[in-house]
Parts: sequence; structure tokens; C-alpha cells
Amino acid sequence: MKINNIMKGIILAVSIITLAACSSTKGGAGGAGGGYGNGGAYGAGGQEAYGQGSGGSFYGGANCDAPQNADAYYFDFDSNAVHPEDRERLQAAARNALNSHSKVRVVGNTDNRGSREYNVALGWRRADAVSSALEQYGVSKQQVATTSNGAEKPVAYGNSEQDYQCNRRVDVKAGN
Repeated sequence: MKINNIMKGIILAVSIITLAACSSTKGGAGGAGGGYGNGGAYGAGGQEAYGQGSGGSFYGGANCDAPQNADAYYFDFDSNAVHPEDRERLQAAARNALNSHSKVRVVGNTDNRGSREYNVALGWRRADAVSSALEQYGVSKQQVATTSNGAEKPVAYGNSEQDYQCNRRVDVKAGN
């Protein structure tokens, strides 16, 4: 009888610990000015992937191959915040779209960490952030088409931090 009570106690303790571990998460979905910083994104199987965070030094894409006929705007890990340094380029892109009266296609992309669903949603948030910036500079909503590739169309195929950084981008294409 005593062993039976001990076994019940052990099973109860393990269940409580497991339940507590499953219910804890880090952060939430990044808003317009946010992201996790150094938090994580959860991938398939519940594994957590960590990245550079919003305080990193990567900017631009000097060593990245952007898709043809597109301007690429890069993002920090798990963030949809447009870099302040990109505002001038976005303003110029808006002027070009306004002058040519052409449509602008805005495509959000992510690195390959995280689940497919999570990455598609993050790609949408990034595309929406860039679209909103273009609209702030006078481009009408009717001129902008947004979509998300998630991690489906990388420009870098490795698993280094540089590869991840190159894939965390929004491509802006005029004339589509």
C-alpha cells in the first residue's frame, strides 16, 4: 500500500511538471514595433529556434542575392519592424510607384526556422509592415499587392546566421 501511494505521488509530480513545461512559452507574436528580441520561435516538434534578436548588427544585404527586379528590405529575427535606415529607400520606392502609377508587389519571407504556418504568418506581418510604410508615403492600397512566401523561397540555402539573415526579408517589386 505504501509503495502504491509513492507511485501515485511520482506519477502526479511528473504529470504536473510535464504540464507546466508544455504551457510555458516565450513571448508572443511581434507587433508593428516588436518581435521577440532574443526570444524564440517554435518549430515543428516544439523545438525552439533562437536567432540574432533585434539588437543585432546585420543590416542591408551586401552579401545576399535578392530576387531579380526586387528591392529587398531585411528584418531581425522574429520581427516585422521596418529598420529606420530603410525609410529613405521606402520613400523613394513610393515616389517611383506614384510617378509611374504602377502596381507594387510586396512579398514577405522568413528563414527556415519555425513551423510552416508560423513562417507564413510572419511573412505576412513583414509584408504588411512594408505596405503600411509605402502607404504612409502616399501609395494607395489599391496599388499594393501583398503576399507571403514564408520560408518557401530562400535566397540562401545554408544554416548559418548569415543565410538566415538573407532570408529574413521583404521583396518589393514595381510594375507587377
